[in-house]
Amino acid sequence: MKGWLIFKHAFGMVLRNWREALQIGLVPVLLVVAFGVVVLRSAAVELFRGVNPEDMDYVFSQPQVISGVLVVWLVAVMSMLWIVVNWHRFVLLEEFPTGWVPPFRFGPVLGYFGRIILLGLLALLLMIPVGMVAGLLMVIPVLGVLAFGAAYVLLAIGIYRVIVILPACAVEKPISLGAAFAATKGANFDIFILMIVSFGANILLQLVILAFSAILPLLGILVSIPVALALALVNVSVLTTFYGHYIEGRPIE
Repeated sequence: MKGWLIFKHAFGMVLRNWREALQIGLVPVLLVVAFGVVVLRSAAVELFRGVNPEDMDYVFSQPQVISGVLVVWLVAVMSMLWIVVNWHRFVLLEEFPTGWVPPFRFGPVLGYFGRIILLGLLALLLMIPVGMVAGLLMVIPVLGVLAFGAAYVLLAIGIYRVIVILPACAVEKPISLGAAFAATKGANFDIFILMIVSFGANILLQLVILAFSAILPLLGILVSIPVALALALVNVSVLTTFYGHYIEGRPIE
């Protein structure tokens, strides 16, 4: 099944190129961690002094903590896109990393972020009629749940068919939503299998982190960072492979 082959190819891509993965992802991740510690510590340290555990809700509702969390979140998003864009370009354009600080390409990163927002809005708009229909069918609960589940899967497949606009932006070969949808014609079943396999792999790796955390919380934290980076790169590689196969016509080895 092509969906499984795409995931297998993407997973192998990360394993084969783990050194390049470290060069592309390590510094941005460490910068986010360091930035988060500095910002959130400076924003909350005074508030935590003398605060009882039951007053933690008060601490986290304070403007300086909320603004600190938002800033860290934005930096984390930009750093993740920094990694993603460079990984797309490494795989699709063979732009090998030359050092431990990957180049930050402002145009592709900003374009990637804008397209993510566009896809999110598109999914939200499409969910409105789906939710309305499912709501009408809820008079028969089982039928309503089945209808909503089926509609959600079809919607996810539809969004995945146009999500190739993201790697296209990363390699600076933008394509329209219509062109992406047309290029992925006939890929519905492949996408369905791909989503199932990807979901299963994500759950499995999350269970690995939980297992290490159960043994020792600190060990869980230490393991979660490389696992999260590897998981993110596998997911990005799935999208990269999907783009390379359906848009560029590359074979899946």
